[in-house]
Amino acid sequence: MFKRLSYKISAYFVLFCLIVSGFVLITVIILVNRRTNSVIQMRFNEATLLLEHQLDNRANILTAQGFVQSKAPRLNAALRTGDHETVLDIGHLFREQVGSELYTIIDQNGIVLARVHEPARWGDSVLSDSLVVNAFRGSSGSGLIADSGSIYEVVVVPTISSGNVLTGALRLGFRIDDTFASTLKRITETDISFILDDKVVASSLEDGARTEIGKIIKQITDGSVQSRNHYELKQSFDIKLQNERFRCAFIELSAKGARYMIQRSIDGEMAFQNNLVIFLLLVGLFFFRCVVISECHSLSKYCQTNLSTCRIKLTCRRRQS
Repeated sequence: MFKRLSYKISAYFVLFCLIVSGFVLITVIILVNRRTNSVIQMRFNEATLLLEHQLDNRANILTAQGFVQSKAPRLNAALRTGDHETVLDIGHLFREQVGSELYTIIDQNGIVLARVHEPARWGDSVLSDSLVVNAFRGSSGSGLIADSGSIYEVVVVPTISSGNVLTGALRLGFRIDDTFASTLKRITETDISFILDDKVVASSLEDGARTEIGKIIKQITDGSVQSRNHYELKQSFDIKLQNERFRCAFIELSAKGARYMIQRSIDGEMAFQNNLVIFLLLVGLFFFRCVVISECHSLSKYCQTNLSTCRIKLTCRRRQS
């Protein structure tokens, strides 16, 4: 009777261990999932702050260079002529000095005298640009603009002659390109893609992944993929890219029709969880194996003992008969 009771207790103990192991495993998965969301949110914040920091640094460099050139006598003399070819020739020289990818010279009436980076476009008014308006008031400014299918970070500074007379404005800019996006990725380990009018114009992704992202963005625009909240991740969404899961989020930029998408690998962040789950499973299986072997050994002894008892009783009965 006591033997049977002990086996029942052992069976209940094994069942209890299995239940506890399952509960611990589920708890670990939930906690690590929450940790994954928190880590991704933190990486997203880091990437956003770094982007702003990089843009500020580049704007400061451009502003300093722009102020130096805005007071150059040759540039101001060319501006006073109002001649496109004269301004364009001077613009080529000054653009090479600063290495600016976008270089626009504007007269005091807000008319573009020369776009050195795109010589065929000139003569239009840019008074709708708030940065240009502020420059005519004597203040420099920086921001992002969309131009010719690209996103540029630009600064606008007033051009002032030796007599402290406003002669126009100078707009310099760097293009947001793959190199810039790749630099951000190297620092934050977070992929970033810049989008203009729902087209990827710069990205840290390789060509194959970049093409897939372009298709996914079109699906999002069409409403095929819905954004949702992941704990602290607002308006984020999950995608599968080259057999790997990613969490993404859009952030709007100041340029019209421009935004950027940051993405972080969910599978990469959850690698720790997968390893931990495998470890717990192996430990649980080892423990279960040890318990089962121990109980089987005890059961074998019990059976052998009962068999011996039965043989003794059978022998005694035969002798008595």
